[in-house]
Amino acid sequence: MLRFRFTLYAILFSGCILSAQIGGFRIGAGVGYSLYTGNQMDGTISTSTHGKSELNKGYNLQVYKSINDKYEIGFRYLTTNLWSFKSNDALGLSADIEEYSINIQRSLNDNILLTDDRFTFNIVAGIGLCKFKSAFYDYTATNVFNIPFSSIGYGNNLTLSGVSIPDKLIEPLLIAGFNIGFRVNNVITIYFENTFSTTNSNKISGNLYRKNSIPPDGFTYHAITLYINFFDYNKSKRMRCPKF
Repeated sequence: MLRFRFTLYAILFSGCILSAQIGGFRIGAGVGYSLYTGNQMDGTISTSTHGKSELNKGYNLQVYKSINDKYEIGFRYLTTNLWSFKSNDALGLSADIEEYSINIQRSLNDNILLTDDRFTFNIVAGIGLCKFKSAFYDYTATNVFNIPFSSIGYGNNLTLSGVSIPDKLIEPLLIAGFNIGFRVNNVITIYFENTFSTTNSNKISGNLYRKNSIPPDGFTYHAITLYINFFDYNKSKRMRCPKF
């Protein structure tokens, strides 16, 4: 968490310098919950299976620059953990995710800068990369939390199947979503964000015996993100950088 705060302050400081030269610039951090999607899920959401929850916290850092009243482009960093269970909870997966993505947002009410009204309703599309490690568990085996059935990114640790990929993997992502932005004042905006990120593989499950990549692995992310605005709504004076 200390690293997360330091990174946020560093980006805010950088944004403060940039805002002196460019407008329509916002930067923020948020927290939400993620959910695995793919073949290794059973269609129900559990919060207490084997002492684990399928809803897990995820933290994001984002920065956006408006193009006009309709569009803006930005960058998102997201880190989260995934758990999922299937086959009457006999099989499970765990994955640690880092997402790096470039996203374009389109305001459905042409109010991307939140100047005409306090709300904007946006659709989101993006591309990115997902860096992850994952493990697949067989809960009918002993020592299941200590020895996964197969794994990715855990080095040469022992697995029940004897199969593993030592290094973390990086996979491309496609991202789609919807969010609602609310302008609290000329400095602060809050966004209620929902996105779906999908890979082109089945490796997030950690199940190295899985052959079918349809449907591919992915995850949803539902968050509240607080943004600091570095532009002037009144257009009569330049917005000053916030003090911490």
